Amino acid sequence: MATINSVVIPEATFVDGGGLYDGWKGGNRSKWHSEKELKACLLEDFKKAGIKASVRFNRAGWLTSITVTMKIRADEILSYDEFKKNYHLKTYGWIDYYDPDTGRWEHIYNDCAYALDKNDPTHEKICRSDYDLRVKSLTDRTYHRSDVDVLNKEANARFDLLLKIVESYNKDCSNGMIDYFDRDIYDSYAFKIA
Repeated sequence: MATINSVVIPEATFVDGGGLYDGWKGGNRSKWHSEKELKACLLEDFKKAGIKASVRFNRAGWLTSITVTMKIRADEILSYDEFKKNYHLKTYGWIDYYDPDTGRWEHIYNDCAYALDKNDPTHEKICRSDYDLRVKSLTDRTYHRSDVDVLNKEANARFDLLLKIVESYNKDCSNGMIDYFDRDIYDSYAFKIA
C-alpha cells in the first residue's frame, strides 16, 4: 500500500485466470459498485492529491467508459526551446513535417532523419512540427501518451498520479492476442487549459 500526496493506493492483486485470462485487480476496486460511486471516489482522490480533474461517462452500452480531463495551466506546457533541448526522434518509417519554406507538408524516411545533424534545418523543421502537433493534440482531446512530453515535470507527475488513482479502481483480465477484453473501466484522458 502506498500513500502518495494524501491518497492511499493499495497494491494491485493478481487475478488467476487459468493462464489465458490472467490479469490484475486494483486495490480500490471493491470501493465502487456503480458509476456514481466510482465518480465520487475518483473525484475525492483527485482532490486529496491536489489534482484538478473532471470525470465524464461515455456512451458505451453496458461498459463503464470514462474520460478523465485533467486541468493544466498554460505555463505548464513547455516552450518550444525547452522541448527542443531534450528532443530525440522516436519513430519508424516515414516522418511527416511541415516546411514553412515551401508551405507544404514534407516527409523523410527515419534512417535519413536520424542521420541529420541537429543543426540541419530539416531536423529543426521536424522538431518544430512534432512540438506543434503534440501541443495541438494535448489540447484538442486527441491526446496520445507521448504528447505529455510537452508538459513540465510537475504536470507530468500529477498526470502519472492521476493514472495510478484511476488504475487502482480498475481491473484488467484482457487478452488482446485472442481479442478478449475484460476490464471494469475503459478509460481515456484529456487535458484542459484552466
